[in-house]
Amino acid sequence: MKYNAPVKKAFVFFLIFALAGAAARGAEDNAPEEKTKTLRAANDFLREIILKVKRPGVLQDKALELVAQKKYREAARVYEEIVLSQPDDDETYLILGHTDLLAGDYEKAENAFYNAVHIDPENIGRITPFYENIAIQNPGDDTAYANLGYAYLVVGDAPKAAGAFQNALELNPENTPALQGLEILKNRGRQ
Repeated sequence: MKYNAPVKKAFVFFLIFALAGAAARGAEDNAPEEKTKTLRAANDFLREIILKVKRPGVLQDKALELVAQKKYREAARVYEEIVLSQPDDDETYLILGHTDLLAGDYEKAENAFYNAVHIDPENIGRITPFYENIAIQNPGDDTAYANLGYAYLVVGDAPKAAGAFQNALELNPENTPALQGLEILKNRGRQ
């Protein structure tokens, strides 16, 4: 079952207060020094939980800043950290896939997109439009077409992937990602 963010936060805060109450009750049964230790430990534990609840938003901001600076590999590492704390967040997997693809890490991109689609199958339609728009806006950019080819490859559209890789090679016959993409298509065709 998938819960929205407010429900998740409410549940976490409920747990925090339940744990704080249990810790306070446990401290009442102890000597004064033990009470202080127990309450400190409970406070430290609660502070850590609160930071984890707030952390994805902070990390999202950091990742978006890195994307704006075109530091895609660094942004991907931040998004990987976010999905560790929110493994059912299809949006983060989708963004992770985009940052991995833009960083040229096509296998990681494919895995991230797979996770996004596994969580919500409608995400399959949200992968290629981004790259189609980039290619339209930058018709002379061979990298844009190579990335588009990999996006098509991820969604299983081999003919469009081949066309995008060919477009990249027409612009730059030495475009390594496009050459590798065609090789992947060739090998998949043999299987």
